[in-house]
This record gives sequence, structure tokens and C-alpha cells, in this order.
Amino acid sequence: MVELADVNSVIPTDKSKEDPGSPGESTYQMVLKLLRMSKRHRELWDRDWNYNYNFVFSGRQWGPNRPKSRFSESVNVTWGGIMQEVGIETDSEPATDFVAEEATDVAFAEILKEINTRNWEKYDWSQKFVEAKLESKVVHVVHTEVRWNPDLEGGLGDIEHINKNPFYFYWDPQAQTVEDARWVQDAGPVPTRTLQVMYPDQNIKSDITSPISSEGLFAGISSPTEDIGINLGAASTGLEQQASGDEEMTKWIRTWIKDDAVEEVEEKDDEGNVKGFVLKKKYPNGRYIECINGKVVRDGAPGYWSDGTNQSEWIEYKLGCYLPFSRLVNYAYPRRYAGGEEVTQLKGPQKLFNYTWSYCMDHFKASVNPKIIVSHRAGDIADEITNEPNQVIEVPDVNAIRFEHPPGMSPGVTGLVEMAKNMIDLVRGSGEISGGKIPSNVTSGVFLESSIEIEQTRSRLKARNAKTYLRKLGQLDLIFYLQFYKQPRVFRITNKEGFPQHVEFYISDQANGEQVANIGIKQPNGMTQAEKIPIKGVPDVRVTVGSALPFAKAIKNDAAKNLFQIGAIDREALYDMIDLPNKDAVLKRMQEQEQAAQAAQQQGAK
Repeated sequence: MVELADVNSVIPTDKSKEDPGSPGESTYQMVLKLLRMSKRHRELWDRDWNYNYNFVFSGRQWGPNRPKSRFSESVNVTWGGIMQEVGIETDSEPATDFVAEEATDVAFAEILKEINTRNWEKYDWSQKFVEAKLESKVVHVVHTEVRWNPDLEGGLGDIEHINKNPFYFYWDPQAQTVEDARWVQDAGPVPTRTLQVMYPDQNIKSDITSPISSEGLFAGISSPTEDIGINLGAASTGLEQQASGDEEMTKWIRTWIKDDAVEEVEEKDDEGNVKGFVLKKKYPNGRYIECINGKVVRDGAPGYWSDGTNQSEWIEYKLGCYLPFSRLVNYAYPRRYAGGEEVTQLKGPQKLFNYTWSYCMDHFKASVNPKIIVSHRAGDIADEITNEPNQVIEVPDVNAIRFEHPPGMSPGVTGLVEMAKNMIDLVRGSGEISGGKIPSNVTSGVFLESSIEIEQTRSRLKARNAKTYLRKLGQLDLIFYLQFYKQPRVFRITNKEGFPQHVEFYISDQANGEQVANIGIKQPNGMTQAEKIPIKGVPDVRVTVGSALPFAKAIKNDAAKNLFQIGAIDREALYDMIDLPNKDAVLKRMQEQEQAAQAAQQQGAK
């Protein structure tokens, strides 16, 4: 592993740009050089991102030199297909499960699962997943950052999922996954006022001089970045150009590094006497660098300011993994960090479809509006001639006016339109069933089920990539739970009987370095039934990701009802399988009714 603390070991520093009296200048130069390397590598993919966004979301699928007199229709089948896929692939919400590695940790893992499910609902993490899934179909790779937000929960703090803007996120060119990346960088624009509040003593100024222009969001980058040729906004979209409005913006370059630099640390005996020196990693939990206005304003371990400003305490993350990010690709390609999106493969058949369709419209327009040739002898009535039916015009010579009709439409054009549509479906891997239609050749339920399975093959492939992404999120969430859930907090969760109950939960650290999960069940009388569970092993994270085509849900629901009728599953499992809304309330009412019926029956027996 390269020691990134040594700038010259990564890339030679331009000494002419260094100010020996400016502390941290070498670190800043290293950050810029890493950014330059990452950007050059990313250009293999991001050169298409701006076009992809406009192609899909804006329907801009024709060149600027297209004559205005020609039809330039964009029947955006690509947009429709992508939206349909995202709907299918995220219709069943993902479920993150924490599985105990030790038998004594089962209760702890169950509570964690309930808390995590509650957080997915409370903080709309499912919507974050939908947005990441959609963006992964337009650009090659997207990332979600997991971080601690001290302002949530009334100042108690909680976990936050932030989808990073792919246009400003960069990675190590040698990486194949986030785990083996030596560094990643986020170099996007931030409102200047936000950074001024975070760093009130740094005199931060706006360094993006032209936030809105035809060249992109970063068209007016000022020094010192532009002098080494880093154009951070080369791939910025028209949508991004509107993001800042007239607000002053500043570049905020954040860098996470796996730094293997070591340092000598004193080793003391039990009495506090120095008995020698040992070499230890300088950044055991990774290195985090922030650069603003050409200066390094933060260099140390990843973490956060306790009150959001650098006037407070810096709380370090003890992640055990250096990079708090999860990576999502639509298609995973071998030995390629940035996978594959949908637009590149669909642009060809989509253009063919639009070109053929516009050609047909041009022909129809020309057919009902033929060219009219008028000789000079009938020139005084030329303005009276239209293409209206049954029009009567007096002319001196019938040969003075002639209508030129276009040649007939090329044979097979309508078939070409249908062929282009079929090509789009072939590339997408979709068919009639994805659109909610039963194929005409399907005559039995078994055949329908097998047809659904076949058509879901591509969705299941993408679901496996999504599962990897969600599992990483779950692992990061778990690490943050273990580090930061140190203050008692109360959650409303559902117990095994289906009744909601209030549970007090927090993690405490013992003198021997072990952790204990403190679980308290709030009783109706106000008392708390407390339990302390030593955490012997970190739970494993398992993720269930489902995708459901329109008919698959009906088949699944029928199977669930059949299993319930033969007694193979209970009522709660039935509700889970059919995804019944407000399941807990329904179970509670039914149990109360059953208890009331039993009480009445017992009373009648007496």
C-alpha cells in the first residue's frame, strides 16, 4: 500500500507552487494531484453523463442543426422504460436484517433490526434508495455517504444517508470497489454561507465566479484550481446550472484516504513510565482532509464537529472501515469500478425510433400540404389557393396551377417503427409482462409463472448489485449504532405478539473495553423492565431485496393465502407476504377481538 502521507510517493509536487511559510501546502497540493488523477480516469465515463441526463430527463435527442421545418419528435421510450424499471425494482422495500453471530446476542440483534427498520421509515431512506437506483441508470456509478448528524433527534443525533452528486465525486483509478479504493473525493459546490458558519475563523469567500452559464456550473472557477487544469464542472448538466440560483458558492474539496503512514508512540508500563517506543499507524481509522479557498482547513481522522462549527469538539469516527460510502452500479462489470448504465445501449434504437417516426410525420405533413406551383399568369390569385377541400378558384388557364405531391412513403416504414420499438425492448430485456399484459400465447397459470420468472431475470441481476449496496449501508449503520447510540433513546417497535411497545435502548462501554446493550421495555404502569446484554460479537448484516412485476404480486398473494389456509403460516406471516398496510394495528384489533370473544365465552360458561 502506498503511503499517501508522503506526497512525493504519489505524484511529484510542483515545488514552484509551494509557499514554505504556508503550513499544509504540501497536503493541499497532494489533494489537487489526487483529484487530477481521479478526474482524468473518470473522463472515460463522465463524458457521456451530461448527454445522458438531457437524453433521458429532458428528451433532447436531436442535434442543434436539425431544420425547424422538419418534425423532431422525441417519443422518449428510454425515459418510460427506466421509470418502469425503477418502479418494479423498488416496489418491494428492501429489508435489512441483523443476524447474531453469538447465541447470546440474538435479543440484541432483534432490537437492532427493529430500530433500523424504524429509521428507514422515519428518515425516508427508501426514497434515498429509489433516487440512487434511478441515477445509477443514467450515470455509471453513484455513492451514498453514511454520516452522523448531531442535529437530528432534538440534538441527540442520528444516522444520515446522503446521496452524493455523481458529477462531483471521484475515486481511485486503481479501485474496483469502495473497499479497495485508496482514496475517494467529493469536490462539489457548497453555499458560501454554509462554510462560513462551519469555519468562522477562516475568512471563506466565494471562488465560483459564474455559477450560471452555458458552459456549466463551474465555468468561472478561479485560482488556484484552474491553474493546474482541473475543470470540476466539465460534466455538469443544465439541471445543475439552476441549482445555485444567484447564491454565492464555494468549492469544498473533501478527501478520504487510506493512509498507511506510521509514527513512533511512547509505550508506558503500568506505573506510567516510558519503557520504549512502538510504531503505530498515524491514521488507524483513515485520513480525512478538507480544502477550501486553496487552504487545508481540516486534516485528521474522519468525524464531525459536535455543534457543526470548528469552534467545537471534533468527534472521530471509529469505523473500522476507512470510507463511509456505499457504491451502487446498475450493471457490475469485471474489474471496473464504474459499472454500466442503461442509456448507452438504448441510444441507438431510441434514435432510430425517433428518426423513423419523425420521417413518417414529415411525409404526412407533406401529403396534406403539397407544393403549389403557380405560373405568372395566375399570380394574382396565388394567395387564395389553400389545401382546403372543395375550394373553387377561377383561373385564366387550368395549366397555370399545378399541385406537386410527394412520392409515396417508402414500403415497410411502419414496420421499421415497430422493429425499432422491439429493438428497444430487446436491449432493455423487457416484454409484455413487464407492462402488465398477459401474452396471447400464455394459456395456463404455470406457464404464466415461468414467463414472469424469465422476464424478471434482468431485474434479479440488478437486484444483486443493489443487495451489495444495501448490505454496505447496513454495515455502516451498524458501526454508527455501536459508536453513537450511547444516550438512552426510546423507540416504538412491534413485539412478537404483534403489539406495539416502547423500548429504551442504548450502548454502554465497560472498563474492560467491552460493550453492553441496555434494553428497557416500558410497561403501561410506567415501570421499565431492564435487561443488559453483553455484546460478544458484531452481528452480520443480511439484506433482502425484492422486485415484483404486476402479475407476480397477484401470484404471490394467492400463494400466501393458500399457505395460510392449510396452516403452514400464521396471520402475521400472511400480512408480511401480502405487504398489508398498517399491519400492526390490524393484528392488534384482531387480537383484542379474539380476547374479548374468549372472555365473553368464559363468562357465559359460568
